Amino acid sequence: MKVSHRSTFVRRLFLRPACLSGWSGLLLVALVSLSGVYAQSDEAASYLITTLAGTAGNAGWADGRGNAASFWFPSGVAVDRAGNVFVAGNYDNTVRKITPAGVVTTFAGSAGSAGSVDGKGRAARFNNPYGVAVDHSGNLYVVDAGDNTVRKITPSGW
Repeated sequence: MKVSHRSTFVRRLFLRPACLSGWSGLLLVALVSLSGVYAQSDEAASYLITTLAGTAGNAGWADGRGNAASFWFPSGVAVDRAGNVFVAGNYDNTVRKITPAGVVTTFAGSAGSAGSVDGKGRAARFNNPYGVAVDHSGNLYVVDAGDNTVRKITPSGW
């Protein structure tokens, strides 16, 4: 959908943005108000806004492709060199991965199971992860706000 950056729709769309991340000419936005992750590209004075995953108003933690997936308070986004988008799920205590093909999977943590446990994949536990960042080596860093820690996940998932 093409809309003007001055439109009421855009102002409402970006109500309660939780995190911004830039990658390959796109601005990625985790939106609490719409329970999803969106990409915005600047195209000749208007903006093209695309849903990467999730559905507006459908909070949850389902894995799946595109709008079949759901997020509950997506609060952080980061992109690795391969174009995978990582999303901190603040209320569901997970880190989710969106592939370039739009497939959403739970990368770490278990929805509904808070804690502070190191482990691989779903064996790990988070307590309100809020932010994510990826370094040049592909390591993912997770701000685990409920535990006042920064956690590291290597490319192999540990």
